[in-house]
Amino acid sequence: GAFVHLVAKAQQDCLHGQLNARGWSEERSCARRRTNRMKSGVDRRKWTKGRTTWRSPCRGRDTTKLRARAGRVLAVSDVHADRPENWRWVKERLADRPRREDVLLLPGDVSEDERTFRNVMVQVRSLYREVFLCFGNHDLWVQDRGSDGEIHDDSLSKMARLEEICRQEGVKTEPTLVEDAWIVPLHAWHHKSFDVEGPDTDWEGKLWSNGWKRPTPRDYSACVWPGALGKLPDGDEGVARYFDELNDETWERNRQPHQHVITFSHFVPDPRLNPEKRMLTHPSLLEVVGSDFLGRRVKRIRPNVHVFGHSHFGWDMVLEGIRYVQPALGYPRERSLRLRSLAISPSGTDQARLRSALLPHMAPRSKYALPTKVPQPAWLPMPVYDLENGLLEPRVALWSNYYEKIGRQPHVRELPPWTQARAQRIEKWVKQRQLRKLSQTT
Repeated sequence: GAFVHLVAKAQQDCLHGQLNARGWSEERSCARRRTNRMKSGVDRRKWTKGRTTWRSPCRGRDTTKLRARAGRVLAVSDVHADRPENWRWVKERLADRPRREDVLLLPGDVSEDERTFRNVMVQVRSLYREVFLCFGNHDLWVQDRGSDGEIHDDSLSKMARLEEICRQEGVKTEPTLVEDAWIVPLHAWHHKSFDVEGPDTDWEGKLWSNGWKRPTPRDYSACVWPGALGKLPDGDEGVARYFDELNDETWERNRQPHQHVITFSHFVPDPRLNPEKRMLTHPSLLEVVGSDFLGRRVKRIRPNVHVFGHSHFGWDMVLEGIRYVQPALGYPRERSLRLRSLAISPSGTDQARLRSALLPHMAPRSKYALPTKVPQPAWLPMPVYDLENGLLEPRVALWSNYYEKIGRQPHVRELPPWTQARAQRIEKWVKQRQLRKLSQTT
């Protein structure tokens, strides 16, 4: 059991890039030095001019970093603790060891159920110095009766109730200065006009013209808006504008030039932070992922780093001088089928090394087979900022690395292999349905 624990610890340190030249973590190296000194029973000594003097192992080194590690800002989005595998990850991974000096960001989609939401807040607040949160679309669903048996009147009343839970548990939902860094949660909501590629792409044409039913986003039925907001058509900019106006701007008057700013939101602030529509098995995703209001606000604030979620793609990219990061946990099925698109590896890691590190956790190449154990990401929660030294080095993610090297190609209409395979399955399904209808009429 001890050997298995050491192997798991070494794999985790490899993903975080925390191994020294010997292949040991700093924690293990220090523990081994202490053990050797205890076994020997004597201190290391050196003879100098006929007398003994004690030689400190820290002599000539900066001991301030050895006494206490500086606090960091960590982030994980789209926890979806309603799934048993994700709730197990929250209890086991986040509670692996206390991080009293660290700050945790939760960019939305914690849970659809109010009781589970509170349990997650209690769990993480007991482990971190501070916890910040902004609400996602799943947090505001009201059509499904949760385990508490309560159905809220509308999504805004549920948001007010969740804010009260955050106040009770000590979780912050407003801009706060932590040492020399402002941490700013941003309210937002998605709208259809965020999809700049438009609905008339070849991929969507193959889907909808063949009789495949266009999926309706669940937010349009599970979220209920009061008053005039409820009368707006689905995907209208009115709801997105309302959420953008909820953001507090008073902190900007107190912002000093030397202070860094970390903003985070649930929704995507820029269409370039999502794969192109032809790359997606569900091309209508772009209509419900982002907000132009949010994008303009982020560009006006110009934070040092902006953390987002919602689309469930690992991302780390710099656009117009702003670093954007998405450290998503996602659904268990997503981690089983496409772990590479969620993973974020240390800087300097190429895609080949990333794939080899994730290969033991990836699903077998089968149409229906799934691994017996859902992968639990060791790179989350992801460090995005150091409270002592500032910004951390960018990391490598599959899609952001792809677009940094190749760039977006809106003029290309050819579908990649995975969407071609999906189009072929749809065409086959349409032909089978037409044959069934023909046989029934005859």
